[in-house]
Amino acid sequence: MDKLKSKFHFEISEIKKLYTHYQKAMNGILQPNRRFKPTSSSSSKNGKSNSTVYEEKGFVVFIKKHNEYITGNFHQALQDMSSTYEQIIGLKSARDSHLQTELFTPIQNSVLKDLNYISKLKKDASEAESEVNSARKGTEKNPQDQAAVDKLSRANSNLTRAKENLQRAISTFERDEPNRINMFIQAAQIQQDFYKNAADSFSQLVANLRTIKERSSDSAYSNENTPYSAPKSNGEGLGYTTTLKEYNYSAADHKGTVETCKCRALYDFTAEADDDLSLHKGDEPTIIEQVDDQWYYGELNGKRGHFPVEFVEKI
Repeated sequence: MDKLKSKFHFEISEIKKLYTHYQKAMNGILQPNRRFKPTSSSSSKNGKSNSTVYEEKGFVVFIKKHNEYITGNFHQALQDMSSTYEQIIGLKSARDSHLQTELFTPIQNSVLKDLNYISKLKKDASEAESEVNSARKGTEKNPQDQAAVDKLSRANSNLTRAKENLQRAISTFERDEPNRINMFIQAAQIQQDFYKNAADSFSQLVANLRTIKERSSDSAYSNENTPYSAPKSNGEGLGYTTTLKEYNYSAADHKGTVETCKCRALYDFTAEADDDLSLHKGDEPTIIEQVDDQWYYGELNGKRGHFPVEFVEKI
């Protein structure tokens, strides 16, 4: 019974940590300027592409970290939540890829290219007009100077040609306006699809959570007189008797046996709990131990704690 109570209190402690830092983690999504800013894909020194990190990534890491030590219906609820936010990350990635193809790339390769060409033609026309004014002054000083007259004639021809080129480019650009508007239509449709699919994902999450809530309520009612009784083999209820892996959660007392190595932070990571280790992009902490496939335990500037595996690369 004492062992069972110990596991119960361990899980309650983990749940308390989850709720203590939940608002801060959620604000990473609601107020993305605070942390986990999206970064464009780039290639690391080993040639591997670093995928974009969206605000939801930090929240998923936060949920998964704490959910590792939680069991039963609450564990399933958190698992469904993290899965939904991972879906949102995928939807955002697809949205951004389509926007790049349908809007951003055409703007760079076509629209801005055409506008830059028009700007160049405007400059040519302005310079041609200045040449005409200069040549006209020469003929005013000496109307009989044939060279000055010829120079003015050439300047007028150049100006006429420059204006025609400019007008032709402007007309072509104006005729292409429907295509430019269509780019915005496609971009709006891409956004519309994203929000529709995101809404569908959250609708499914709501349905899943309601089902889990009902199952949890039924389990709580059937076990209300036996708070420390072992749950049934079907895993329903709070499940506090589920075997928890041996793990010392205190960063101060953490002892690793794995050979240490250096790594470099690819993104900023803000500590969510006392035993986390905050990192700034470019920091080079020492990995003391790999806790699991999601978390390292390491040291930086004399401080020790946990940080996500996906936020660093070994060097």
